[in-house]
Amino acid sequence: MSYILVLECGCTVYVSHDALTNVQHSRVLERRGPSCLIAEHRVGFRVFRSDLLPDPVRHDDHAAGSERVPGQ
Repeated sequence: MSYILVLECGCTVYVSHDALTNVQHSRVLERRGPSCLIAEHRVGFRVFRSDLLPDPVRHDDHAAGSERVPGQ
């Protein structure tokens, strides 16, 4: 099985995995996003699992903001 992911930088990644074990065996950058500033994102090269995760700084700021109660 396979699917395409779009990263936050706009790049697209082809991901394929075994249908029985659900283990990923391929993550390859298929197309670079027009505004991507990450030098390691090169078409045809392997994408690391950490690149598939959301940016923790951006998401922590959003999560912290949603926990605040107005007026406090």
